[in-house]
Amino acid sequence: EGAIFAQPEVTLGILPGWGGSQRLPRLIGPGRASEMILTGRRVGADEALSWGLVNAVHPAGRLLDEAKALASRIAENSPMAVRRAKRTMQLALAGDPAFGMEREAEAFGESFGSADQREGMTAFVEKRAPVFGGS
Repeated sequence: EGAIFAQPEVTLGILPGWGGSQRLPRLIGPGRASEMILTGRRVGADEALSWGLVNAVHPAGRLLDEAKALASRIAENSPMAVRRAKRTMQLALAGDPAFGMEREAEAFGESFGSADQREGMTAFVEKRAPVFGGS
């Protein structure tokens, strides 16, 4: 709840590095990103949440528990599908939508016939939790 987000580099005579000027506009839009980057303005947790800069705001004492709970929910899923989903989502920011769509279609097709796909769909039909093996 007390987190503060900023791109203060211009107040130091430099510009954001490590992709800050590239990723932030894609994440929160060019107007808000320009405001943060060009002024060095600090954004509190609630404003960051409303802008889409963060997914959730939690009390500091619950932060680690909430992060672990999210990680557990991800870990319950097919490792192969999670890995492929992460790779294809990264392509969404690469700037070539057609290439990203092609890779997504390939990864989607490759996932069919996998052990995890069979287990996931069988578990769904049988109304039970899947037990994924990672392939």
